[in-house]
Amino acid sequence: MADPQLVLVFEGVEERADLSVVARALGLEVLVEFEDAFEPDEDVAILSPQPRDPYVRSCLHALCVDQRSLNRILIAWRAWRRNGQAGSGLAELSKLFEHLKDVRQWGPIDRLRAVDWEEYLRHRITGQSHLVEVELWYRRSAELRLGAVQIVSNLIVSGGGEVITFVDDPETGYLAVKCTVPDESLRQLASGSLDAVQVVKSSHVLYVKVEGQGLLASVEDQSISDFEAALPTGMPRVAVLDGVPASNHPRLAGRVQILDPDDLASATESTVELRRHGTWMTSAVVWGDIAAGEAPLEGPVIVRPVLLPSIDTVDQVEEFHPDVLVPDLMRKAFADLFGGDDTGLTIVNISLGDPTVPFDTLMSSWARTLDALSWHYGVLIVVSAGNVSRLHLADHDSRSLIALVGADRSAAIHAAQLQTWTDRRILSPAESINAVTVGALHADASNTGPYGYVFDPHDGRLDVSPISRLGGGHRRAIKPEVAAPGGRSMFVNPPLNQTFVEAARSSVHGIRVATPTGGEGQIVGTSPAAALVSRKLARLVDLAVEVSGEDLDRHHRAVAAKAMLVHGARHPADVFGPDFPAEAAIGYGAISRDLADGCAPNEATLLFVGDLRHRQQQDLNIPLPDGLSTRDIKRITATVAWLSPVNWRHRQYRRAQMQLTKPTGFSAIPSSLDVSDAEASRGSSTVKHQVWELDRAIAAGIGSSLSARVKFFGQAGGMPDEPVPYAVVLSLWVAPEAGVDVYTQVAEQIRPRIIINPAGSNIS
Repeated sequence: MADPQLVLVFEGVEERADLSVVARALGLEVLVEFEDAFEPDEDVAILSPQPRDPYVRSCLHALCVDQRSLNRILIAWRAWRRNGQAGSGLAELSKLFEHLKDVRQWGPIDRLRAVDWEEYLRHRITGQSHLVEVELWYRRSAELRLGAVQIVSNLIVSGGGEVITFVDDPETGYLAVKCTVPDESLRQLASGSLDAVQVVKSSHVLYVKVEGQGLLASVEDQSISDFEAALPTGMPRVAVLDGVPASNHPRLAGRVQILDPDDLASATESTVELRRHGTWMTSAVVWGDIAAGEAPLEGPVIVRPVLLPSIDTVDQVEEFHPDVLVPDLMRKAFADLFGGDDTGLTIVNISLGDPTVPFDTLMSSWARTLDALSWHYGVLIVVSAGNVSRLHLADHDSRSLIALVGADRSAAIHAAQLQTWTDRRILSPAESINAVTVGALHADASNTGPYGYVFDPHDGRLDVSPISRLGGGHRRAIKPEVAAPGGRSMFVNPPLNQTFVEAARSSVHGIRVATPTGGEGQIVGTSPAAALVSRKLARLVDLAVEVSGEDLDRHHRAVAAKAMLVHGARHPADVFGPDFPAEAAIGYGAISRDLADGCAPNEATLLFVGDLRHRQQQDLNIPLPDGLSTRDIKRITATVAWLSPVNWRHRQYRRAQMQLTKPTGFSAIPSSLDVSDAEASRGSSTVKHQVWELDRAIAAGIGSSLSARVKFFGQAGGMPDEPVPYAVVLSLWVAPEAGVDVYTQVAEQIRPRIIINPAGSNIS
């Protein structure tokens, strides 16, 4: 470690050069590589007048070099930019530079995770030390990693801080130190003094971030509403990772099982009235929006507490325990939940996010860990997209915005969201490729309108919630995948005219949930939206087990429920204008139908569950009914879902890629609705969902089939020779006016030839 190691970033454009060969030739160590995209600029242009993709793809490589190599490469790069020559004896570098947009050193600004310092410090008690996570570059040598931890630890201690713990996880490339930093030093850092915390300047450091959940919300307690429902008798399907719930609340007693190996419930700071977030989310999973009057889940909900009230915050916000690093805590929690026999548990709800880590190209350690755990245990994770309470206006001020009505006000809200897109990106771990990420709709089951000093930002219209964060995901994949009601978030009507508006912290609007003091209240945001989706998934797991006719293992239950959930998503009509990218706000759409409620006579839906290996494929068929020769609308919906292992060092990251072909059997199926094929296939997604409609007469019926093919390919450096479970849902819907009993005709044809877990054929 005597020779200081520095990190150099190569930013490639449409790179085809084999960087690993170049790196070996130059004696460099590639730490990580990741893909990004940017709009064309003066350096890089798109030649096609109508490109399929309006963005330029780029690939960033972080390399470990010594000072001598760094100087040599930077001098050669500057020479290349001047005259196209890297210098004598540097032919390999010249080949590489042809594909690069920039070469630069990883510096303090890169290391400091984006923080809204004003918002963070507003909730902190002055004089208290601050919890900080320092994530280090993951070197291939264990000896070098240990040496880097020691150097960083010494910097922390010399700056007046204290080292709490560290984690080294080779599966996800996570090396981090948990520590405290003095209040004065952090406030100096917040003011722009990078010298205040020396660890920010260490070349061993990837990121430095403060810890905090930002979960505070104010709920007006109301009396509990009347209810009568039997206690659960089914199997547990959902686990909630959150704060300790008030499990004795009348709506939760006998319906919640708490698994608390860390004994957070006994912590002195975990008094019942402070058990807010865990109570709210558990209630939303068990009951949904109480105002909707739905029945509770048929199985108990398992809660594995991971948060407790923080004494370092003004309002004692629930945060992670100060002695743990979140990725390590996730590993322990999942082992507690799934390390033994299969109990039926399939879904994990995580209505949490890190406000200091909006997704920006590189997968966060939390997301990488969830992806690895999802694949390892075969479970489906549901994550909230994250919230942002302030909206800076585009072409209006607060008074002119409030003066607008109906769709005009919504259009102004959309314009403001677009203008501040980079400040509204989804929060870690929402970029997890195996998770279903949930955005919030501006909707709930309450009937009250705005009153007092608040206004409705969408003036009573269904729309995306203005506090819901926006996508996309890794390699611009669709994120969030779906949206669900997150409550109507009312905004403050400010006494003075201003250029921004802000969500009210307390309201009688929103998703109605149990409160820790024994009553009920309303909450808003993507956290309850995710909980409502987990509730739907619990019913879909039961449905998958019921229709399969056999005992599905956990992995197949997870992908089946995932496919059926997304299969019910559609973009609401007449909500978004042509300039607003709806897929980045609500993904494939709002959950407009629940397959657990069954099919109407004019529709048939088939669930296919199986396994494929690298370069295998499977043909899937829906037998067609008679009666399609009219010009009434026919709708085809197709969804494929899977879970993938990951390679965190590779820029593709996702190791398992599934493709679902456009259905055949109808003549000339048009382009898909809601989301195009290019958008659905983009990035590192693990679900693809498309909808097609046509109004032509179809000369086909009983004896013919609608067919699709699912294909599997390994990527990101190769896929182990092991089967990857998948699920496909195919639906055929015919307009009711046609009078076709689709369900009965299809069901009669598939009963004699149903195949469970069909074996795939090899792709030639």
